[in-house]
Amino acid sequence: MRNKIFLLALLFLGFYSTSINAQKKYSLEECIKYARENNLTVKQSLLNVDVNENAKSSQFGNFFPDANINSGYALNKGFSIDPTTNAVLTTTSNTFSFNASSQWNIFDGLKNVNQYRKAKFDLLASQYNLEQMKDDISLQVADAYLQVILNKEFLKVAKDQVELSEKEVDRIGKYVSTGSKPQGDLYEVQATLASDEQQLVATENSLTLSLLSLTQLLQIEYSSGFDIVDEDFPIPSLEMLNITNDEVYSKALETQYLIKSYENRIFSAEKDLSIAKGNYSPSLSLVYQFSSRYLKEKQRSMISDGEAYMPIGRVASTGELVTSLDKMPIYAGYEQYPFWDQVNDGKGQYLGVNLRIPIFNKLQVRNNVRLKKIQLKQAELEMEIQKNQLRQNIEKAKADANASLKSYKASEKSLESLTEAFKYSQHKRNVGLISEYDFNQSRTRLVKAQSTILRAKYDYIFKTKILEYYFGNRFGIIDTGN
Repeated sequence: MRNKIFLLALLFLGFYSTSINAQKKYSLEECIKYARENNLTVKQSLLNVDVNENAKSSQFGNFFPDANINSGYALNKGFSIDPTTNAVLTTTSNTFSFNASSQWNIFDGLKNVNQYRKAKFDLLASQYNLEQMKDDISLQVADAYLQVILNKEFLKVAKDQVELSEKEVDRIGKYVSTGSKPQGDLYEVQATLASDEQQLVATENSLTLSLLSLTQLLQIEYSSGFDIVDEDFPIPSLEMLNITNDEVYSKALETQYLIKSYENRIFSAEKDLSIAKGNYSPSLSLVYQFSSRYLKEKQRSMISDGEAYMPIGRVASTGELVTSLDKMPIYAGYEQYPFWDQVNDGKGQYLGVNLRIPIFNKLQVRNNVRLKKIQLKQAELEMEIQKNQLRQNIEKAKADANASLKSYKASEKSLESLTEAFKYSQHKRNVGLISEYDFNQSRTRLVKAQSTILRAKYDYIFKTKILEYYFGNRFGIIDTGN
């Protein structure tokens, strides 16, 4: 059933902007473009891309050093220690302290490098997942669009049959009124008309339901005025059927978004293993710190403009005053110690290098490395599973396309034969060689043949387009610029 959604989405080469309303008919391109831009599942996948984009940016930031500033204020009453001089204080004091620090990881076993590369692969995987989601939504819309077109074709056939039956009732009625035909013939054609009208109602209902399904996929409110363009799709050439399965498979490995997503998951798992192994390695970091304090109550000596020889003692035997050899500043009391002077005088700086060598960590690093190896093998196996599934899908698509071509050709021959048979039945009916019942049976077979060739036509189209899709010919589904 999933393959049916490939049909019409692969038939176009471009898209253009549109808004859905009930005042016009919409083409396949417009419906798919609207769904790709507005579908909630697609928007959810887009958010996943944003999450991985942010994770990549965060990992890039790990290459830079960090920088932090801390500050604090303290009010002390009674006994305390002056943090700037370690002197004992017995009065109320107000202290403000601050420090700034920075650390830069110079080497950490290349964990930062591998974490950044892993984030890049995770981002690519999510982007390919987004494109795959857009493909899936596009194909679902195309499948619904196909059902609408088929039901429109069936509706045309049903209307033609009702019109033909009405003419038959009118014609037979005239014969019956003149006695040329028995009353039973009129009952027969009237019954046929009733059956055709019933089929017309059923076909109209099927068309309405298929339009409803399409609007639900577009996630818009259904309106009776919503309609699509009446399009006729040509029969594909036999070119794709002449390409070998191996050629299609090789091309699909290069173009399928799901395969690309799993490839990047493997790359991400490889980097995850490298990150785990990096914990075996020593780490080296550079550290810088700056600190200072301010005590509001702290004072300092004031120096006057003058200088003098300052007494430093007396001679014990004579009592003579001894002064300093050089003149010294004359202090004139105390003053409040200014804020910036305290900060500048009390600043301290530290520059160091930290080396960490892991010796034993309770087997945590070893077990984590083992886990990442298992996860890498899981990613590789998932990739192989997807490749095998892809090959099987291609082989099945090729077999289905060949079978649908044979079915289409057979239905062409059947329709041609039944058309001629119906014409012959009309001639025999006109000359009275067959009954109305036999004539209606011939017409019923023709109607079934018309329906069969419609189904066979679109079946062959979408199964051929599936092969084209695997061969990389996405056409309008992918080249939307979204």
